Amino acid sequence: IVANHQDRGQGRFGRQWESPIGKNLLLSLPIEIDSQNLNRIPIISTVSVLNVIKFFLKDKENISIKWPNDILVNGKKISGIIIKTFSSQKYSIVNLGIGININTESSDYKNSNFNATSLKIESGLIFDIYHVFCKLIMSLSDSLKSDYFNIFNCWKENILIPKTNINISNSESSDSIYCKPIGINDEGLLVVET
Repeated sequence: IVANHQDRGQGRFGRQWESPIGKNLLLSLPIEIDSQNLNRIPIISTVSVLNVIKFFLKDKENISIKWPNDILVNGKKISGIIIKTFSSQKYSIVNLGIGININTESSDYKNSNFNATSLKIESGLIFDIYHVFCKLIMSLSDSLKSDYFNIFNCWKENILIPKTNINISNSESSDSIYCKPIGINDEGLLVVET
C-alpha cells in the first residue's frame, strides 16, 4: 500500500507524522516470514532503505543509521521505519511502514520542530517517487535473500552512536535513567553505560 500523503501517521511511542501531498514515499508492506527469523526484519529493512538512500545520493558521506532504524543524512532524518507484527508459532506477518523523504523542501519543515531532510534537499534534484519505490522493493528483495551475517555487519558499520547521554524511559512506569550509549552488541541491542 502506497499513500500519496499522510496527516496522521504514527511513529514509535505514538509520535505523529505528516507528509505533504505527492512529495514522499509512504509505504506499508506486509511480509510473511518464518517466526524464528522475526528478529532479523528490523535490521534487514533498515539496510534495504540505507542502500536505496546511498544509491540515490551517490554514496554521499554522512549517511548513517540512528539506532535502531532511522536513516540520517548529515544528522537529519530522511527515512523512518515502523514495524507491526502478527505472529503464530510457525509464521509471522510483518507490516513494514516505511517513509522516505524524497521531494520535500526545507519550507515543508518550517512548522516542524523536527530536524529532517530529503533526497531533493541533499542533492538539489527532483526524483521520480515510483523509481524510488521500485528500487526499494528490489533492495528489500535482495536483502531478504542475502546472507544475514553480511546484512547485520553492514547495519552495525553504519550505526551512529550518540555522543551525548540519552534518557531511557520505561513505557509502563514513570521510571527513566540517563545513560551513555557505548555501542551495539551482536544481537543489535544498544549497549549503554550508567
